[in-house]
Amino acid sequence: MWVLDTADGPAFIEFLTARWNEIRDVILARSTQTNEAGRCAIHNLLYSEINGPITV
Repeated sequence: MWVLDTADGPAFIEFLTARWNEIRDVILARSTQTNEAGRCAIHNLLYSEINGPITV
């Protein structure tokens, strides 16, 4: 699979353009899980009880 720093917008567009046919095949063959926020909503109650950062 590909590894790419998507923070570099022009490089990302170049990457997509150069590999579009391959990327298109992957997009058409897979589905996307779009309800991540809904599945994690219950965790927000617990996170709100933590004082300070939860990552370093």
